[in-house]
This record gives sequence, structure tokens and C-alpha cells, in this order.
Amino acid sequence: MRWALFGPFMTMHLAGGADGMAGSFRKFADRDAACTDRAARMPLSAEQRRTLVEGVDVVAEGRTVSALEARRDELLRELYRLKIAAPTDS
Repeated sequence: MRWALFGPFMTMHLAGGADGMAGSFRKFADRDAACTDRAARMPLSAEQRRTLVEGVDVVAEGRTVSALEARRDELLRELYRLKIAAPTDS
């Protein structure tokens, strides 16, 4: 559900902790280098990583990772409440 609410790039940004997407690239670099799926066959150049980091910073509009996490969690809780309240087909 996180991707549905925040998309893959913002989700990756939040996974990097206080350093955002740049932190994710560092955090997962060894795992991604050892991966044999398509991620390993499609490495990103430093320029591509920089473009993604800058792009997600624009979308974040100056909000900190912790502020974005709080908003994501608020939306997830609301979605859960809606799911529980929705009528079920029986």
C-alpha cells in the first residue's frame, strides 16, 4: 500500500532514513550489486542517481523524511479505517 500512496521513488526515499534516496542508494548498494535479477542488469549511473535524488527532493517540497513518514503513516491508518468500515459482499 505504501507504493499506492507514495509511489516507488518516494517509498525508496523514505527507506533511506534521514539521508533520503541518497541513503537508500548507499544502504542497498551491496545487495543490488549482488542481485541477479533485472536490477543488477540495469545499473544506474551517478548522474541518473543524482537526477532521482534531486527529483524526489523537489516532490518532497522541503519536508523532512520524518514529516513524510508521518504523513504516509496517517494515510495508511486512514486507508485501513476505510477498509474496515467498507461493506463486504457476502
